[in-house]
Amino acid sequence: MTATLTNIQTEYTIEQLAFLAADAADDRKAGDMVLINIGEVSTLADYLLIVTGFSKVQLRAISDSVADKLEEELDRRPLRTEGHNKGGWILLDYGDLIVHILMPDLREFYSLEAFWGHGQIVALPEMQHKDPAPTVDLYGSTPEADFDESDLEDSELEDDESAEI
Repeated sequence: MTATLTNIQTEYTIEQLAFLAADAADDRKAGDMVLINIGEVSTLADYLLIVTGFSKVQLRAISDSVADKLEEELDRRPLRTEGHNKGGWILLDYGDLIVHILMPDLREFYSLEAFWGHGQIVALPEMQHKDPAPTVDLYGSTPEADFDESDLEDSELEDDESAEI
């Protein structure tokens, strides 16, 4: 479900709201951002944005950046905010978008991507800061398990076979 919201200053879709939140998180170098469309499988919200911060200070900076950018550009304020002064998980609830900002250990423990795995992962636009951290593995696969020798050119395969002899 994609709704269009209108206020005095601007008109935007919920997806644009989510992309702007992701951009604001990226401004504070949030890691491993995942946007999940849960509108078809839940009445809780339309989208979840899940990001990683690597310190409590960074969690607050990401949260403040998202809140400030959405208020400045779209005149949207969170309906509820949780965890801003508590530690490893901050939640910003915009009604149709919920932003989760977690420390890596809590993100791995709660595995929100797996819990909401029946939602659809939405590709985020190209962000300014590239995440140097490894991504969260949603499906338990490893790069080695996904490797297919048919992807190699014949010359690369021959080099590997001659090395084994």
